[in-house]
Amino acid sequence: MAISSDQLQLLFERQQQRFKKRQFMHTVGDVTEVDGLILNLYTELENVNKGVAVIHDPLKPSQLHPEVVGLNADGTMTAKEGEDVKLQCQVVDSSNGIPIKDEQFNIGWTIATGPDGQPIPFNNLAKTIIINNEELNLNQLKSTTIKSGGLRGYCSLYLNEDQLISPEKYENHTVILNSDVFVIHVNAKQPDIQIIDSNIEDEKTPYRQWIPGKDPKDAVIVKVYELRPDGSVIVPPGGNLKLNCLALDPKTAEEVGVSTMELQTIRLPVDAPNGVWSRCVVQIGQQVFTSPYFHIQLQKEATIETYSPLPKSYWCK
Repeated sequence: MAISSDQLQLLFERQQQRFKKRQFMHTVGDVTEVDGLILNLYTELENVNKGVAVIHDPLKPSQLHPEVVGLNADGTMTAKEGEDVKLQCQVVDSSNGIPIKDEQFNIGWTIATGPDGQPIPFNNLAKTIIINNEELNLNQLKSTTIKSGGLRGYCSLYLNEDQLISPEKYENHTVILNSDVFVIHVNAKQPDIQIIDSNIEDEKTPYRQWIPGKDPKDAVIVKVYELRPDGSVIVPPGGNLKLNCLALDPKTAEEVGVSTMELQTIRLPVDAPNGVWSRCVVQIGQQVFTSPYFHIQLQKEATIETYSPLPKSYWCK
């Protein structure tokens, strides 16, 4: 039979009244089994109202999902050099989405390179690191190189055999659950006086050649079709250009994204008589993937070529 919150409140108040009548006793041995059940039910109801899930050991790994709290709205950890960042790893009950509060959870953190996922020391990212189980404090952040694709981070939940249902089903009787992988970008401090060099490539567009998330993919390759063997394309003056760009998984060559680049009525600028350079961009979710640069050349106008010298005089016989 279902019990409403109002009924639980009333039962709890009655249980308290009965308990007060026996308060002269030094033990709670006289509290009946029903009274204890009412008290437990009320405690669980109070936890649910506070948004705290009650943990019941042992657990199934499918019930749990670690989540990182403290990221930016776009799901990345983007900050400036010298700043401090505080992240927290909470374990969520996947059946109801409510965080589980249990000091027995063993939490770990990992920082790795973005494109290939190789773990790196934490002091590569910050000068001071404080790890308190589920809490990660990164103080005085160090800048990350934009072209490196940033770094990746995630937290892990370690479950031992005492916390598992049928631990014999798992290797070493333990289970490791990882949170979704997130991108880390720490921008360098800008000098007071910035000298703009037109020869330096614009680095405002992030070079994130990998896909984060629950199942991160490494180093996505963007391939441009319709190019010549030398990696260039020739277009007639005033003509149109259409190129197809595919983002491929480097391990399986499976297509993970596609885009099309179109240029109409192409004309070369006066200061670029030998053509221009361009590249394709494919966006998958919040991530941007770019192809290598390719050369766009304008087809030269046809000219009449003379293969033998013209006669200087005419004569007849």
